Amino acid sequence: MVAARRVPFPLGASSSSDFAAAKVHFERASSHSSQPMRDPTIAPTAGEISSSSRFYLGVMHEYGLGSQQDAKKALNCYDGAARSGHQTARLYASLMRLYGRGVR
Repeated sequence: MVAARRVPFPLGASSSSDFAAAKVHFERASSHSSQPMRDPTIAPTAGEISSSSRFYLGVMHEYGLGSQQDAKKALNCYDGAARSGHQTARLYASLMRLYGRGVR
């Protein structure tokens, strides 16, 4: 039995649609994981992950929502979102490094 985990960000009215979007991107990302990342200053094109979706994908990896818990993958997602300008992802990546999660 999997224990419920608290989600570390505020859940608003759009949280279910955010989760659904992140889940779709999570499923797509597994098939694109071997491709190199594009220049983050260029807007994503069709089939690429936006910074917000990459952030939520990191949350899913960090807390094991819909997948196994994996701190390294979470940190990678947060870093990618942070490079694209997502400020909350930058904070989460910094906190993970501060507490030594995903860096070993």
